[in-house]
Amino acid sequence: MTSRVPNLVAILALSVGCGNRSDGSVKQDPAGSAVGSGSAPSPGSGSQKPNPGDIDPTKTGSGSANKPVIHGEKWSDTEKGGQAFKAFKESWVYVDGVPKGVLLYPEVPVGLPVAWKDDLEGLDFGPGHKGPKEKKIQILRYRLADYLQAIGVDLKKIKYVYLHGKGVIAIPGDQFRKFGYGITFDWVGNNLEKTRFFWPTTMKTNTAYDRYVAVSVFIEKPPLVLDRHNNPFIGGQEVFGIPYYGSPLRGGFRVYVDNKLATIIKRNELATVGRTNLDKPKDPPEWDLIKLLGSQGVKVEPVGGDLVIAKDLVNQKRTRLDEAYVKNLRFRQESESSGGLLFGKDSLSGTALHLYTKGHVPAVEPLPVMRRDWQPLKKK
Repeated sequence: MTSRVPNLVAILALSVGCGNRSDGSVKQDPAGSAVGSGSAPSPGSGSQKPNPGDIDPTKTGSGSANKPVIHGEKWSDTEKGGQAFKAFKESWVYVDGVPKGVLLYPEVPVGLPVAWKDDLEGLDFGPGHKGPKEKKIQILRYRLADYLQAIGVDLKKIKYVYLHGKGVIAIPGDQFRKFGYGITFDWVGNNLEKTRFFWPTTMKTNTAYDRYVAVSVFIEKPPLVLDRHNNPFIGGQEVFGIPYYGSPLRGGFRVYVDNKLATIIKRNELATVGRTNLDKPKDPPEWDLIKLLGSQGVKVEPVGGDLVIAKDLVNQKRTRLDEAYVKNLRFRQESESSGGLLFGKDSLSGTALHLYTKGHVPAVEPLPVMRRDWQPLKKK
């Protein structure tokens, strides 16, 4: 078991509806939910050579008169403790350096409101075609504020949100609360493992990237200091990997309880705790999930669950499990996978599991489509 994930000792019910926000914690962008193309406004220029210890992360000066940084091996070497862009796999979300969830298409909380983005799709046509050459469609995106609320983040307490690309975008808490429901994300990459973020055209940022590998939210921790190339520093030292955590997390089987991350199961860290067949050394090892969680201080009596699989573009789905299935849920290792586990009497394959307690079981919903023909949005 990883020692970095804190014990989950309390489960809080959260509302993630897309209606009016009764707590007033986030204001909607006056321009509505219209978002840019993914490119933030170009940072301003400045010729003074900055000292990293003196840079205010809310400023947008880029130091364009200075020689640009060529990252080189920094972003191609997969080692060096998280310095490399390739060291990141799934897009994890950290709060004050603590892992809180993974931004993967089938792994987001069930029922998270979709922020459909209007777009146009070209149609095939031949010579002399007089009909339409394009049609209106909508692309699936989610709001970052909705996601953070769903995993238990109090938006009113956010000091900073950092989006990690090949550098860092810094969003102060006040700015996030002003534009929060206009900041959306979707996925790119061979297996949809990297995120893209979009924000309203009126929202100013220090830079932008074409894809992102992690999100850091600061509630209690002091903010980062960024140099002119948007590299983060803490106490005058450059940060590689995740601030206040270290090398980025990769893989593992995530277990959530009512949308809160309860534990991360690493196959090579499984021991005898929760093992059910120690008396049968020749049989494949098997573990009792509820006992394993209990040994970590996670006391849970689930009445439902969603088993998630997100191995590649083809195999991305959720499977609803009833109370009988999750009450005494056993699992074993999947021999043909480096991180997969097999659950229950049916040996269901999965990469993550959402468990639900009484009163918190969401309605069964299929995965939303990634794009659809244009539809009028429902009025709030």
